Amino acid sequence: MLTRRTVLTGTAAASIAAIASAHGVAAAGPNSAGFDFGNLVDGALGAFHKIDRGFGVFVKWETSRAEVFYKESPNGGVEVFLKSFVKEWTPVETFFLKVVTSLDTAAGAFHKVSPDSAEFFIKAENGIHVVTTFETDPQGVQIFVTEIPPTAT
Repeated sequence: MLTRRTVLTGTAAASIAAIASAHGVAAAGPNSAGFDFGNLVDGALGAFHKIDRGFGVFVKWETSRAEVFYKESPNGGVEVFLKSFVKEWTPVETFFLKVVTSLDTAAGAFHKVSPDSAEFFIKAENGIHVVTTFETDPQGVQIFVTEIPPTAT
């Protein structure tokens, strides 16, 4: 097990590093595990995780980032939480999806991640799709969430 002491900051992090050292855990050298954002000039990073009845989506560019969470509400429906960052985090915006009522059997994936945009796709119940589009510019990140009902055959 390796620790990244250069990433950890603050009193709690120093305590964790001290405890790890006391138990014989070696400090990791720079990029020893290969986990790093690297140089995001003209690039982007996208990550998501599926939680029980929800998704968390994170996108990072060189100077901006965005996060969107989809979570089933205990009172029914799917609530969306979104925020973006350019110099500071924006206040969290929330709203409910109008068509999708459950993420129980949903699957998600990035459709694209590029130096100035990203698109995340959720395949939800009954063939309904949710597309989240992230667009960057010097003023910030615009986030658009669109529900697409199944096409009539």
